[in-house]
Amino acid sequence: RSGDVSLRAGGGEAGILGSIELAGGDSTGAGSGGSVGIKAGSSALGLGGDIFLSTPESGTSGHISVQTGTSVSAPSGGVSITSGDSKNGVAGSISMRVGQSSSGEDGGDVIATAGSSAGERGGGSVLISSGSAGPDSPSSASGSIVFRSADGSGLGSSGWMDLTTGVSVGSSGGIKLASGSSVDLSGAVEISSGTTSGKGSSSGLVRVAAGSSSGTAGSVHVAGGMSSGGDKDRGGSVALFGGDASTEGAAGGTVRVVGGSSFGGVGGGSVSIEAGLGKAAADGGDLAMSSGAGAFNGGGVAISGGHGGARQGGGVSISSGTTDSLEDDAMSGQIDLATGSQSDLGGSGKVLLRSGDSVTESGSLKISSGDSQSSSGKILIGSGKSVEGAGGSISVSAGNSADSVGGELDLQAGTGSSSTGMGGGATLGGGSAAESDGGALRLVGGASQTGLGGSVDVVSGISEEYRSGGLSLGSAASARASTGDVLVSTGATVAEASSGFIRLVTGSSSASVGDVLLNPGATSGSGAGGLIQLRGGASADGVGGLGSFGGGGGFSGGALKLSGGDGSDLAGGDVTMAAGAGGALGGGGEVTLIGGASEKSQDGGSIVLRGGRSDEVGGSVDLSAGSGSLGGRLSMKSGAGTESSGDLTFATEESTTASGSVAIQSGAATSSSEAHGESGRVTISSGQSSSTAGRVVVAPGSTLGDDGAQVLISGGASKLMSGGAAVMSGGEGDALGGDLRLIGGNALDGSSSSKGGSVMMTSGSPSGTGSSGTMVLGTASGGVIGASSGGLSLSTGSGLKTGTISLQTGDSTTDGTAGGVDLTSGSGGRAGNVRLSGGHSSVPGATGGDISLDAGSAADLGGSLILTAGTGSGSTGGGVKVTSGGTSVDSSSTGDVHLSSAEGLSEGSSSGILGIMSGDASGLTGSVLIGSGTSSLETAGSVQILGGGTKSGSEGGAVLVSAGDSERGTGGVLDLSSGAGAASSGDVRVASAQGLATGSVIVESADAESGASGSILLKSGKAVYGDAGMVQIEAGTGGPRSSSSGDVSIVAGAAGKLASSGGDLKLRSGAGFGVSKSGSIAINTNTADGSRKSGDVRIGSGSGASLATGSVAILSGESKTGVAGSMLLNVGFAGSGRGGLLSLESGRSASHEGGSLALVAGASSDGLGGKVAVSSGSGQLSSGSMSLGSSASFGGSDTGAVLIESGAAAAGGSTGSLELETGSTQRGDSGDVRVTAGSSLDGVGGSVLIEGGSSSSTESGGGFVGVVGGNGGTLSLQAGLSGALEALDGFSNPRLVIDGSGGFVASSAPGEDMSLKSGSSLEMISSVGQEVLMGTGESTGLRVQGNRLVSHVPAQLSDVRAPADARITKAESVVNVDQNALLQRVMSVPVKSFSYTEDWQSMQGLGEASVRAAIGQEIESIMPDWVSVMDELSFPEMGFALQKFYEVNDRQVLFDTLLSLQTMHQRLMIGPNSAGSSGSLDISTSDAGTYVGAEFAGRSSGEIRVASGTAKADGDSGSVLLSSGSTSVNGRSGDV
Repeated sequence: RSGDVSLRAGGGEAGILGSIELAGGDSTGAGSGGSVGIKAGSSALGLGGDIFLSTPESGTSGHISVQTGTSVSAPSGGVSITSGDSKNGVAGSISMRVGQSSSGEDGGDVIATAGSSAGERGGGSVLISSGSAGPDSPSSASGSIVFRSADGSGLGSSGWMDLTTGVSVGSSGGIKLASGSSVDLSGAVEISSGTTSGKGSSSGLVRVAAGSSSGTAGSVHVAGGMSSGGDKDRGGSVALFGGDASTEGAAGGTVRVVGGSSFGGVGGGSVSIEAGLGKAAADGGDLAMSSGAGAFNGGGVAISGGHGGARQGGGVSISSGTTDSLEDDAMSGQIDLATGSQSDLGGSGKVLLRSGDSVTESGSLKISSGDSQSSSGKILIGSGKSVEGAGGSISVSAGNSADSVGGELDLQAGTGSSSTGMGGGATLGGGSAAESDGGALRLVGGASQTGLGGSVDVVSGISEEYRSGGLSLGSAASARASTGDVLVSTGATVAEASSGFIRLVTGSSSASVGDVLLNPGATSGSGAGGLIQLRGGASADGVGGLGSFGGGGGFSGGALKLSGGDGSDLAGGDVTMAAGAGGALGGGGEVTLIGGASEKSQDGGSIVLRGGRSDEVGGSVDLSAGSGSLGGRLSMKSGAGTESSGDLTFATEESTTASGSVAIQSGAATSSSEAHGESGRVTISSGQSSSTAGRVVVAPGSTLGDDGAQVLISGGASKLMSGGAAVMSGGEGDALGGDLRLIGGNALDGSSSSKGGSVMMTSGSPSGTGSSGTMVLGTASGGVIGASSGGLSLSTGSGLKTGTISLQTGDSTTDGTAGGVDLTSGSGGRAGNVRLSGGHSSVPGATGGDISLDAGSAADLGGSLILTAGTGSGSTGGGVKVTSGGTSVDSSSTGDVHLSSAEGLSEGSSSGILGIMSGDASGLTGSVLIGSGTSSLETAGSVQILGGGTKSGSEGGAVLVSAGDSERGTGGVLDLSSGAGAASSGDVRVASAQGLATGSVIVESADAESGASGSILLKSGKAVYGDAGMVQIEAGTGGPRSSSSGDVSIVAGAAGKLASSGGDLKLRSGAGFGVSKSGSIAINTNTADGSRKSGDVRIGSGSGASLATGSVAILSGESKTGVAGSMLLNVGFAGSGRGGLLSLESGRSASHEGGSLALVAGASSDGLGGKVAVSSGSGQLSSGSMSLGSSASFGGSDTGAVLIESGAAAAGGSTGSLELETGSTQRGDSGDVRVTAGSSLDGVGGSVLIEGGSSSSTESGGGFVGVVGGNGGTLSLQAGLSGALEALDGFSNPRLVIDGSGGFVASSAPGEDMSLKSGSSLEMISSVGQEVLMGTGESTGLRVQGNRLVSHVPAQLSDVRAPADARITKAESVVNVDQNALLQRVMSVPVKSFSYTEDWQSMQGLGEASVRAAIGQEIESIMPDWVSVMDELSFPEMGFALQKFYEVNDRQVLFDTLLSLQTMHQRLMIGPNSAGSSGSLDISTSDAGTYVGAEFAGRSSGEIRVASGTAKADGDSGSVLLSSGSTSVNGRSGDV
């Protein structure tokens, strides 16, 4: 132990004893005074030494004062008490504690006072702060601050804690209790009094009160925190809770919000509870008031107005909020008064709206909707729905009266006071039902024992100016079944009295009375309409009641109308009037229709038989006599008269569209016997007369707007023989026979558009494939030999414009042939001529008539027009001469002659060919001469051969001039030569015509099949004295808007099949003569001036189809002894533009490899080989780039590889290195080295492989591959877009893979371990909505989802624990459970035995054994809190997915089962065993009123039933035995 150092002043018995002062040195200048340090000793391994500052035990112990000195100008020094830092453990605490006082004194105080200020500034603050959490522990909390008084001893109280700001003349300081701000969750602020544990004791009061004031007292504001977050965040809540009561018999604390009392003339303070405003577009906060839930009865909510001592009590007003919105659907808030819903057993509470009881007159109760400028609100009163029982009734009754009249019940709809508003309707209806009968509606008058029963009056409303309201009594419509019956009946009576009668009477009126209509309902289906049956009453012993129909009597008697029902789609209903059938001896009754008789001079009543009207076909009227062996006769005659008999008219009714037909015909004879029957004759004739017989006129009616009707006269048809003829002939006469005239109708309108009727004669048409009848138009032959036949003249009448005569045959079908038209003169001794002459015109300026011969048109090939002269049997055939008309007028021209094919009018059609040629002959064929005539005075006419023009974008017609072919000799010569002249011969010009683009001129010899093809010689003629003509081939010059001038192309002939090569193209200068040199050859483009560019020069061999193309060699000559000439490829110098490109490109190939390009330096036999240096050009700004690569490919082929390698070395030598290096720089950034494989649109992108060299030596090993970042540089490995990043083992198996979508896969080789260790925590977290899967092999054993842990294999867990700490439960949510109700539901849960599906067994690792469990769908309605339904359960890697998947909470099942056992144990209780006896068995029902849900007035306990089961057939039911146990010899058996 090291020695101590002790400083001790001298002691004494009295006086001032010696002190010890430790002082640093003073500073007389501007420097700091010396410090005084007290430091305990340190320890390398143990505790450091302590420092004690204390005064010794004494009668009065001394003070310890730690203070800094007074400062004259600057701030005085601070006092800091700090414990030291701890690197590995907990830093030391700082404790301030006052010593214990004696028994009769108070404990000492701890006073912390900040400094005061003598000037105008504020006093100092007192800051107490806990320690902060370290930066390496983000989830730890900072230290707490605790202010508390010490515990009270015995029955005394613990000390007060007073937090008060100082008194001030102005405003005293505030007190702020606030938790610190936080990014996640700020701390809570709790003010509570202490708890008490003694029985009957009360915990302390918590009072928050504003200060009193002689003016307006201060307010108390309790506000939740404001939120500045997003849509799902909200401001903090404010909750006021009364204290909980946890023991039986104790009540929870009350929460009271009371306004301040007032003792003056102003009322007490109001209490206002308002929800928060919804500013901007937010909703206002809700205001909810609810009483507490209870294990027995829930707490009530009472809202009452205050008691009024002198006048009326305070009112209670509940109103919803209004709105400032102007939208159509805006409305004030809703008010909902409802008792709580009951989901388990028991009923919901009642709702009572009533006024208070009163000795004089109780208050009224008014339920009404508010007034509105538009539509006032509805009032709906209804009872609730019921699932299994009956729906609740609604009873509305007026009040009873013991001594006066009972109150009236008045149900009345609202009135409509405007000119257009109607009064509101009133509806009373029975309740509807889904499967049973709907509820009935009964209107019953009040019963009476001694007086008349109350009447039931159903009366419509009265109207002062319009008609009164209607009254409708009917059953409702039905969509699927029959509608209900309507029964109107009087009551039955058993007394000797009459039953009441039924009257259907309309009201009387001074104008017209209403109708009484009996109409059964219409049907929209195929069923029959309803029946109306009016029948007199039957009588058992008397005469049946009379059935009588009659119109009403009056000034004019009412009509009686019988009509069948209308048919909307099918036929209307029939009306049958039948007399009664006769018996065995009597005949049937007659039906007589008699028109009414008339007196004096009026007409008798008519009988009208008329068929029914219809939009389609009106009803028929059928009059037929009776049938028999001889049919009855039907006679229709007009009435006889003294002056004239009545007319008989057969006519159809007039119609706005078409009137009906009238048919008069005899009946058909349908006998099938061999003696054919004969149908009756029809004769229409006028009667004979001694003077003039009446005419028979067959004429259709006239028309005003359309064509006149036809008159058809036809012979009779026959199915077996020929049809009957229709003969029209004039009458026979002694001198002249009567004429037969067929005359069309005259046109009465005198306008130019009027036209007389035509006369048409047409033969009959066949019904099948036969021919139509022939029509012969001719005169009869002469009666005797030598007589003349009559002429036949077809002519149109004279007029301003005469009619046309048309001779044509009829059209035929597509597969038939139309008939021809022949104009032939008769044959004879001298044949007759056929002459077609156009009409002559004698009017000056008019044209004579044309003769037009048109062949027929056709869908495929039109008919031809053939002009053929007659054949001469013994001499020359007849000629064909087409000559235009001549002229007799001077200086006029004769007519033109045009031979042309017709125009092609339709789109895409072509005009026909025009051929002029002489005929074939065995001798000489005739010549074809096309020439203009000779002129004696003027220029002779030209001969033009023109191809046809076109208006479209196609080519114009060609003109082909060719000499004749010869099959054995030489073809004809085509000689184009100009005419000779005395001065000069004419030019020969072959040129294309001018246009937007001119055509080409081609001069070529034709192909030769066996010999040589003809040559083409362009040659100027020799000149004897002058210069020989020049041969010049010159392309056209482009204009100012042309993109290029014409090219000149000279191409030698291609080689044939047997030729070794194509024709040569030789450019050779002219040979020199004597000492002159041969001519030069210059190939150059024209010089460009200004801003133009000179043309290119290209020298190349031609392309080849299958063999190699020719080479191009540019060579300098060889030198045997000297230096061979150099070759320079030099691009011209550019003064200000970019330097020209020098491109060396080998040949391309369509199917084989393209030509290679080799840059090879010269080889050396003895020295170094020549170098190859490829470098870009230098530049002031930057040197040029250099690119080395294979060319791009097209059409799906591969691009060529690029290989950069040093040459191979022989044995013992080393190969050259390959370096890719960017240049160094002093200040700028050095260039990157980037190795990038090519990308692909549809295929796989190229790979980049860096591989060390392999070695066959086992000692040396393969080459090292290292990727090292520069100093401070990052090493980044990144896959391409959608590509993967893989780390392979030595066998090329991927072990670490990051796929293109960011997935990560790590694996070890089969049989090898994979270790994943963390120096700290290890997190395995998937994204939101994803899973973490764990398993063995190819199957998933465990999956961790966001809200559940799913196991696919049986789990073996040594222990399973669930959180059950009371501190994590909401105190207000802890309620008692209705054990009996739960037991009843648990006992009804069906437990089934079943096996899972094969898919589920496979996914969950289960066997085929059956399990006993509950099925979610079956127990959901019984125990809904056991069952949860997932929207979807899916295992994607297993291909499994189910929507609406049911789960059962086994933990809830366990506790509910435990609670059910506890419930059963309360009723079937097994007591504990004791040393002296076994446990008791108690069977009991619950005490009355002690269970959850019991009524307050419940007084009965439940029964106990012990019964054996029911036996079947002849079996015995079981006995019920109650017996006590046996006892030993000295014991006593129990009683029963």
